[in-house]
Amino acid sequence: MSVKLLFVCTGNICRSPMAEAMAVKLFGDFVQAGSAGLAAFPGQSASDYALEVLNEQGIDFSGHSSRTMSAELAADADWIIPMTKDHAETLRRRFPECEHKIRCLGDWDGGNQDVDDPWGGSRETYRQALLEIEEHLGTLGKELFPTESGDFFRFRTS
Repeated sequence: MSVKLLFVCTGNICRSPMAEAMAVKLFGDFVQAGSAGLAAFPGQSASDYALEVLNEQGIDFSGHSSRTMSAELAADADWIIPMTKDHAETLRRRFPECEHKIRCLGDWDGGNQDVDDPWGGSRETYRQALLEIEEHLGTLGKELFPTESGDFFRFRTS
């Protein structure tokens, strides 16, 4: 049985799609990953730089189509993983019945860190955001998919 992870950012064209794609690469069939935006315009592709830096990691995410966060998506997820504390607060207000499964991506290691929005930045800004997302996913993986050694197990390699 796979864990349903829903990554949430503002527009669902940068951070949350990168997190979704990287989660699938790292965890494979152990997860059903999705993403949504609190203020997304449905049907948009991921930003060009997001697609480029994912492609550099061997991930083709050109089929991404943005969607707006909804009660149905919230109810279906095992974990709702926002990119910032502000996103988390908005989610808690909109979906109080799901508060127990809302946890920021940067909180899994106790660091309480936001993942900054790369929108409008350079390709390097997107690379840095993706690296940060991957590091946070590694910590999330240690908690959700522990091994006997306690190390993070990469289910898929590039």
